[in-house]
Amino acid sequence: AHARICGIFKKAEEKGIHLEFKNVAVKNLMLPEELALIQLIQDYPHELSLAIHEKEPHRVAFTLMEVARALQSYYAKAKEDSRYHILSQNVDFALPKLYLLHHIQTVLKDGLTLLGVSAPERMDSLTNE
Repeated sequence: AHARICGIFKKAEEKGIHLEFKNVAVKNLMLPEELALIQLIQDYPHELSLAIHEKEPHRVAFTLMEVARALQSYYAKAKEDSRYHILSQNVDFALPKLYLLHHIQTVLKDGLTLLGVSAPERMDSLTNE
């Protein structure tokens, strides 16, 4: 999921979409899957706190898996429904989606780092290690 987001950000830059998240119209994030992803990343600090206080590090791994699954499901819907296209021609709709991905990426990287796992930027880099 982290590598996928890095790839999307690279394509955004290639298309001339600057990843500056000032005055982002988050109200354009209204698809059910977007709202579910927002809820998952909002729940992350609570899950992290529980993992620490209850000495249950698996909570972090489970949360990251849930975020990754939700992101994959969201991403896959773009094949059938243009509302799910992240890099749409309309920057007003692309930028909020990229902003959401930025926060998902932050959660993924943070959780993976805490678990001592790398957060690769490209999937092919996994085979070279």
